[in-house]
Amino acid sequence: MLGEATGPHEGTCTHTVVSGDTLWDIAARNLGDPERWTEIYDANQTVIEAAAREHPAPPVLGTSDRGHWIFPGTTLTIPAASCAPTTTTPTTPPTETTPTSGGVSDEEACKAAGGIPAENQSGDFFCGSFGTISVLEHPFSPGELDQLKFAEDTVGCLGSIGGVTSRLSTALSGQGKKVVKAVLFVNGAAKLEGDLETLAKELETLDLEPSDKVQIVTKVKDDTSDHIANVVWDIAWDLAGLAGVPGAACAKLFINRAIAIIG
Repeated sequence: MLGEATGPHEGTCTHTVVSGDTLWDIAARNLGDPERWTEIYDANQTVIEAAAREHPAPPVLGTSDRGHWIFPGTTLTIPAASCAPTTTTPTTPPTETTPTSGGVSDEEACKAAGGIPAENQSGDFFCGSFGTISVLEHPFSPGELDQLKFAEDTVGCLGSIGGVTSRLSTALSGQGKKVVKAVLFVNGAAKLEGDLETLAKELETLDLEPSDKVQIVTKVKDDTSDHIANVVWDIAWDLAGLAGVPGAACAKLFINRAIAIIG
């Protein structure tokens, strides 16, 4: 269920946050560009930070981290918005499959990366580790999530799933990100573990169907900030195919979600 958007006056909307919302998604739905999330944060910094202060326990620690943490029930003003209704999910072009539901759960992704599934006092899920559950590894900020999206775009659409996986390593490195661990999931079940290059080679030997839900869970660390998160990637077939090759589908990478880690 998406949050409710209304238009109090021309050029603005209000959006009430629901579970699962991010400023990235809200900007995409209301401003047509997810990278405009900073405009929403800047216009609502006071209410966003006030809501965050009500969650002093890890992983939030009383701060939104510039909009990374937002909470259900918070009413945001969306400046310069189209005020399009947000009660329906944006559609994806029919030539492109974008799996975003089902598949690997947060708990499975956490375990695959060597962590311990846990919840804080507010009931928010996070991924912990043995012996250091009280020490915070700060999750990715919205700006760092932007870099993951740029890496996704850099990978592009290739002729094989293995090729997409191999190029992801280079794309993340170009954004100052290091993959600490990677696990391949097919239809929600763990199949392979190793670095991305190893997974890329093994993927070429698997007998996969176009309908299979292929996901890679990566434990990713930012080289500059040392922020860390489990990032779940979906790989799907774009039926529009490779440019200039009629009938040749290509594999494409999509960010599914990033999961906070406390370690």
